[in-house]
Amino acid sequence: MGKSINVPTSPEPGAQRILLGIGSVALGAVGFGFLPLFLFWGFSGGLTPETGLLWRYGGGLLLMAPFALVLGARAWRHGGRAFCAGLAMGVATVSLFKSYASLPVTLVILIFYTYPAFTLIFARLFFGKPITPRLLAAVILVLLAAALIVRPDAEAGISVGVLLFAFLGPMGFAGYLTLAAEIGPATHMAARINGVNLGALAVALPVSWAVLDTLIPDAPVGWLGAVCLALVTGVLSNALNLFGAALAGGARAAIAGSAELVTALLIGAVVFAEPFAWPYLVCAVLLLAAIGLSLPRRPATATDD
Repeated sequence: MGKSINVPTSPEPGAQRILLGIGSVALGAVGFGFLPLFLFWGFSGGLTPETGLLWRYGGGLLLMAPFALVLGARAWRHGGRAFCAGLAMGVATVSLFKSYASLPVTLVILIFYTYPAFTLIFARLFFGKPITPRLLAAVILVLLAAALIVRPDAEAGISVGVLLFAFLGPMGFAGYLTLAAEIGPATHMAARINGVNLGALAVALPVSWAVLDTLIPDAPVGWLGAVCLALVTGVLSNALNLFGAALAGGARAAIAGSAELVTALLIGAVVFAEPFAWPYLVCAVLLLAAIGLSLPRRPATATDD
């Protein structure tokens, strides 16, 4: 009788780096998922969507200013691609904030969570990245999950122009992730965060100029929202996204980022007492399955009898 011998096969190259990157982006996405709560606090204290943008990116830039002063030129070196990623992020956020004001929330969510598909396309078109069957299947799961939470009548009476503007959100965020994945790891994190926030601020400032009188919150809860927008979404989640995308690649980062949707749904149910219907639970399971599909292949074993 032959003896069984386990022969390990090679794991996917850079598997540990990819796992670290996926975990980092997923954790950053949880921070982004608190955005509805931070905005609610800000709006309750006198902020507007436009000045919320300024706090998110301008506040993040100010928080990183001490690092820029200490590091000098190193804090900005090779930040050009990060600046372009920030421009894309700015377009995405302006589209998202404006769409929330003109479209049903569930439809906005569905449209925005097409960004993993756009990320796959952009990475293939501009950087020649392969589209693997596992990543494609994961993207399809994300799209199905987002579709589950859309009401049947969500599209009634909506103009084509408004819908097209809403699609700038996922396209912009896909551009941000695609470029973030191509920023070299040698680029200092301060340069990456400063570049992204500066690029996003360049987009946010013109659309916020007319409402700068609402920049200063008029209540403590508004200050709480403003600080959280800057610290959590402008710095911490941004840093986790940039770090993780460079390790895992844009496509995997886009799929891991769907953890934001799960967090936002939980925030809606727990904080705002919104009903957590069964499609939301199925949605969360599909998104977790998508993240699982995006993980690197495990080393397998072969048996020789």
